[in-house]
Amino acid sequence: MHGQILCGRTAVATRRLRSILGSVLGRDGWMRRTHEVKLINTAAGNRPGVDTHDRLERRRRRSEPNIYVCVKREVTNSSSLCSGVLLVTDSLPQTVAQHLRWIMQKDLLGQDVFLIGPPGPLRRSIAMQYLELTRREVEYVALSRDTTETDLKQRREIRSGTAFYIDQCAVRAATQGRVLVLEGLEKAERNVLPVLNNLLENREMQLEDGRFLMSAERYDKLLQEHTTEELDSWKIVRVSEDFRVIALGLPVPKYQGNPLDPPLRSRFQARDIYHLPFKDQLELLYTAGPNVAAERVSQLLSLATTLCSQESSDLGLPDFPVDNLLPALHVLNAFPMLLSQQLLHRLYPYNSILGKDGRTAVEGVLSRFELLDGRRQPVPGAILSVSATRETEGRADVTSRVADKDITFQVPAGTKERRPPNSSPEFIRTPSHCQLLSEMMQSHMVKDICLIGAKGCGKSVLAREFAEMLGYSIEPVMLYQVSPHWFLPSLARASLEKSLSSCSVQDAAAAPAAEHSPDLSCTIHDGVLTIGSVSAPVFNTKEKMKVPDVLFYDNPQHMKVMEDMLKDFLLGEHLLLVGNQGVGKNKIVDRFLHLLNRPREYLQLHRDTTVQTLTLQPSVRDGIITYEDSPLVS
Repeated sequence: MHGQILCGRTAVATRRLRSILGSVLGRDGWMRRTHEVKLINTAAGNRPGVDTHDRLERRRRRSEPNIYVCVKREVTNSSSLCSGVLLVTDSLPQTVAQHLRWIMQKDLLGQDVFLIGPPGPLRRSIAMQYLELTRREVEYVALSRDTTETDLKQRREIRSGTAFYIDQCAVRAATQGRVLVLEGLEKAERNVLPVLNNLLENREMQLEDGRFLMSAERYDKLLQEHTTEELDSWKIVRVSEDFRVIALGLPVPKYQGNPLDPPLRSRFQARDIYHLPFKDQLELLYTAGPNVAAERVSQLLSLATTLCSQESSDLGLPDFPVDNLLPALHVLNAFPMLLSQQLLHRLYPYNSILGKDGRTAVEGVLSRFELLDGRRQPVPGAILSVSATRETEGRADVTSRVADKDITFQVPAGTKERRPPNSSPEFIRTPSHCQLLSEMMQSHMVKDICLIGAKGCGKSVLAREFAEMLGYSIEPVMLYQVSPHWFLPSLARASLEKSLSSCSVQDAAAAPAAEHSPDLSCTIHDGVLTIGSVSAPVFNTKEKMKVPDVLFYDNPQHMKVMEDMLKDFLLGEHLLLVGNQGVGKNKIVDRFLHLLNRPREYLQLHRDTTVQTLTLQPSVRDGIITYEDSPLVS
């Protein structure tokens, strides 16, 4: 046995561990890999934050990864657990250590893992921390309702007229022995994840390019009877024995999403990852805010725990973002004069998201923990100066006046030239906007920002002023709950355009162009077809009977479409005309081919069309069935 066992007076436990690991790995597996089992005795007075009982720590020694970019590396500090970054130190909470040990046990057994719990970065952090500890390469996928089968298996691309299949995350992880991390299982559509069922259960999958993924055991058995060249000719690919799947998801139906299908759920070993216990959270918050009173920290954590309880959920209150308490403590540590309720509004804006009953319930909880101090005058704030940091690139020194005290702190900054505060002629200073800019700068010190407000209250103006002070470039992205107006039905779109026209609202750039656009003409001269400004030679064909000749009336809109078609046709591109029924797609194509003198093969598609009918056309001649090339092939 190559492992090393460090223990005292624990011979029975040692034999049990040897028996468990031996049954998991097998005789050959135990000899092939090196395992180390340690029993570390820790006393309460030696290491803060560690329980007094013995802690079992198991570790596997792995080979160096092939691609270091795929290895998750965390830049950690002594109090970064709640911010989404886990930490391997002596003060690692026992709850996290137990989660890591459980994941390692399932990894040794060759089982896939499903970490389920409330929203937050804790589940992802534990998974990434385990991958860092074991030096495993990772393939990460954030699932959404737009994720399709091709995003997981293979994506089809066309290069120089030839179709290629590019392996995606699941296939790369299976063939190269990486860990596939799937986050947001509740967001994926029900018909997407079942494509992984066979890969999860049997480590097998049929790929679109004809290859077949086979489990390592079956592949090795075939390799004893056949050569590698034969297996490659059969397009059989070996799935690495190190391939694992770690899925992350929310419990449904408490949270919105699609529940997992029972067959898919049965292929995972699930574990509930809830928030850290009160004691562990409190110790981390004490470390993050040494300048904050201990009683104040305890009150904030008690409020967060209460709002995440089942009783608060029954009242319809949303969960409190417990993971954001640590960044809030960093802000409170730099600005201890801030009111607690003023800081809580940034984490939990209940006045904006809840109704009257919800606000009353939250204020009752605030009053219970003596945090209802917002009735006092809010602490005023203003930004005095913003200057570049000499020591660190990409950061800026901000001086802010809070409660008649000037405090200088560092924030991330952009690369553009910074503009001094209150120097923009387009920004009108008001006390509320100056206060909000100061709070935005404080929050920017630790986290990203989300501005919530009614229409026209100045969110865009504040964001622009904030970006100009720090030298950021602005990239606006418009998000819609519904489709834009140009996707509206014809009746609704006509009504909208009529309302805009009655208010003298129109596209200033498009209106003059439509009025003065010249009429496109179509001429054929000396064997050259000219549509608008595009010309192409007329084709000389012997199959005159296949050249379409239909009744067609030229109009500017159709001529513009044919001009664009001729441009793409000259580039050698395939054309696809999309439109409603009856708008003249067939007429335009027939007229276009008639002008070019090109023969046409017509094929009508329907719901029963198959690949065979697209390529072969059966016919009966003298009582014998013969197969001829379809119009597509000919």
